[in-house]
Amino acid sequence: MTPRLRWLAWAAQPIVIAIVLWLMIDGPKRDVRYPLAFAGSGLVTLAEARSVMDHGAWWTLPEIGTPPGARTPLPLQHAHLDLMLVRAASAMSRRPASVVNLAWMLMLIGMGASSSWCLRRLGVSEAGAWSAGVLFALSPFALNHNTHNFGMMPYLAPFAATAALQLAVARQLGDTRSRSRIMFAGVAIMGFNAILPAMFAAFFVALGSVAGYVRSRRRAPLVIGAALLLVIVIAGVVNLATPGPNPAGPAPNQVTAEMYGLKIRQLVTPIRGHWFPPFRSWALKDDEAHFPNGTDNDRLGLVATIGFLGLLVVFFVPSGSGRGDAGATTRAASRLLVAGLLFGTLGGFGTIFSLLISSALDDFSGMTPFLAFFALAGLALAVDRVTETPPWHRWRGAAWTAVLVIGLLDQSVATIPLRATRLPIHAEVTQLRAFVDNLEGALRPGAIVLQLPPRAEMNVPVVRRMGIYDSFKPWLFSRSLRWSAPDGYGEHAGWQTAAMTLAAADMPAHFRREGFSAIVIDRHGFRDDGTAILGALQAGPQPAKLMMQDARYVALDIRDK
Repeated sequence: MTPRLRWLAWAAQPIVIAIVLWLMIDGPKRDVRYPLAFAGSGLVTLAEARSVMDHGAWWTLPEIGTPPGARTPLPLQHAHLDLMLVRAASAMSRRPASVVNLAWMLMLIGMGASSSWCLRRLGVSEAGAWSAGVLFALSPFALNHNTHNFGMMPYLAPFAATAALQLAVARQLGDTRSRSRIMFAGVAIMGFNAILPAMFAAFFVALGSVAGYVRSRRRAPLVIGAALLLVIVIAGVVNLATPGPNPAGPAPNQVTAEMYGLKIRQLVTPIRGHWFPPFRSWALKDDEAHFPNGTDNDRLGLVATIGFLGLLVVFFVPSGSGRGDAGATTRAASRLLVAGLLFGTLGGFGTIFSLLISSALDDFSGMTPFLAFFALAGLALAVDRVTETPPWHRWRGAAWTAVLVIGLLDQSVATIPLRATRLPIHAEVTQLRAFVDNLEGALRPGAIVLQLPPRAEMNVPVVRRMGIYDSFKPWLFSRSLRWSAPDGYGEHAGWQTAAMTLAAADMPAHFRREGFSAIVIDRHGFRDDGTAILGALQAGPQPAKLMMQDARYVALDIRDK
């Protein structure tokens, strides 16, 4: 392959990832101005994005808060790199949903680039690294988390996994000084993003450095590993010291670590709703068994599962890995993968770590991308080994094309939920935007709106049809109003508790004195669709006046007449 063709091939990878993703999520039918996720933690992502766009920071929302004058703090995600991508994407649009969607696509493209670059450092062929990089970028883990949780997007995980492999076989991080620096930097900056992936990175780097020392009896792996661990820790400390309020959500605990431990069954089970009948039947039986705490977040996908099983075979039969550097890397990958399983599996050593040392390590599904990378690396080296000798060397391109196509067809199933929610989200957002626009037309800029029902805690089970963080929804489409959006933290929680002891009939007069101009009722937060409280608010000594309503929201005017 000529240098020009090689450059074109690598330049085409992000385009291929973007196009395939677009087709997977029904892009031709989708309007990018609408969010991919409009519930739960997806609303926090949208709120953070709007805060970054409007204020340059993501930890406070000055347009939201109770009592009037207070600011609502967001639960910090400590995903600084992710939100830098949000800021970069905001140059293309002023709509939070469009910005979040674009930022997510940039993260997936970053996953493809980082994994391909790292696989090349491990000796994988260009065709193998290109194809495996696309599969890693569009992995079930990334597609299932989508815009719900940017902090878990593993575009930096390949650097830590590769560094661990290089240390385990007592090799330098890169074959040149500049590549070693890139590898070192890729691992180091993990500390500036979500903390859990950084902790898993530190775990594998520590294991790799010890394994490299045992293998070579040289101090270099230990020294390099210690340096990597040090910079991860320093970056993490700086990350956690972010200025601004950091409200405490539910504290992690040992039970959480046990609940969200890795499950080998889930890693290898096909994604539910699979197009291939035997896989669909397997996934259906898994659902019907009603295993506790089941999710799709830690599925590996077909190709990575084959690599996963192959590494388990290599762990017990090391001679099956082949000879030379590729064989040594494959054996190291098998050992690191098994170590990850022993640490992260339900009831494994990670739970003991959480019990005795730190309960901050409370969700081991975040280890899935590291295991997937080891599995893809092992498979890539195996395919290359098979196709490096005549006559099979002529079929390397065809082999990798087949692996890529089969893998993408399998992994596309993970986008079924995104496709299924497209029309409902479109309808909800269209209706909500119209309601907020009409309300803003009826109230003066800066008017304060009380939202009912109050949420004493944001991280609580769903109140009837009103989900966690649903209070953010009207504000996301508002430009001139201030919303109460109860958040349950600090003075907000105390204010809510005191204010909500009032009889509904007395609320209009009381909240008028507090500075509110209107009350918006979310029918989904009441068992009777808000019928009782709506009647009481309109029947008191100073009744509220109906302004507008739709199928979900009712707006009442409480201003002085």
